[in-house]
Amino acid sequence: MKETEKLRVTCLRVNGVKAVQEIKARKSGPYLYVEVMIAVDGYISASAAHRIGELTRLELLKHHSPRVANVVVDVNPLETAGLGESYPHWASKSYYSYYLDCE
Repeated sequence: MKETEKLRVTCLRVNGVKAVQEIKARKSGPYLYVEVMIAVDGYISASAAHRIGELTRLELLKHHSPRVANVVVDVNPLETAGLGESYPHWASKSYYSYYLDCE
């Protein structure tokens, strides 16, 4: 099994992780520096999503020690628009173009 697949399996074992969207790993000597993008339910609170991200980071460090030296986890909500929510009209614009329109 490839090393990135082992990392993916570890992420998916964390309660609350619904999908692993991307994994990047950089080698530095014998160590790996990992960036992972996970998806969580879109209806949970930001603090709960943050906890799931932190648990994912800790699990990767614990189960892949000493090979994995550091982990950065990006947490994304999954299917939030499917809950009857609508996005504000400015959501598809970039941050800067939104504020330029307001001037």
